[in-house]
Amino acid sequence: MKIRRTLTAAAAAAVLAPATALAAPAASAAPQASDTAARTHRTGNADRSDGAGRSCAFESDRLTVTVEGLPRELAAGGGWTPFSMTLTNTTDTPLDEVLPFLTVSSAEDVDRPYWELETEYHDPTTGKWKTFHDASPGDLFGYSALAAHRTRTLELRTHAVRTAEPGAGYALAAGDYRNADGSCGSAKESWSDFTILPVGAKPTRPATTA
Repeated sequence: MKIRRTLTAAAAAAVLAPATALAAPAASAAPQASDTAARTHRTGNADRSDGAGRSCAFESDRLTVTVEGLPRELAAGGGWTPFSMTLTNTTDTPLDEVLPFLTVSSAEDVDRPYWELETEYHDPTTGKWKTFHDASPGDLFGYSALAAHRTRTLELRTHAVRTAEPGAGYALAAGDYRNADGSCGSAKESWSDFTILPVGAKPTRPATTA
């Protein structure tokens, strides 16, 4: 879908924004030729230089991302639904800076597909919910170290606004890492599809794990 391809390209640019302390890869992304390509190559390249001649590993197994509890159906105007996103360092060494990325959006042909759903992140530091609207991944989640074989789980919630157009929706979860030695990479993307139901409809399909 055109919206998914466009948003995927924007996601790549946002999630690869440079950290202040570490070397960052040069961001370059283009819309993909198909939904299949969009699912498998967020940037359109198997790897990319970090600007100092070192290669960044994309679709790396060093960092994995999973989403749990996201409903397969959301009724427009319905209440908040909690779900979670977990990032895991699968290696024997720390990842110095990890940046999560998540977008929850309509896949229909609407002017602002990401406004069809409101999604929030529960910040454990402040205890407050932070809205996704117009927030960069760095401002929303922040960069954090992830020790060897450790996980970071994000507490989230979403709902479809009352004026949301019924139809298809999706969530894209990802994560990037950078280390002080210049190594860097991205987890394989995790995609979840769901349906936005009309106002007053009763969701019948259970939540799923992506």
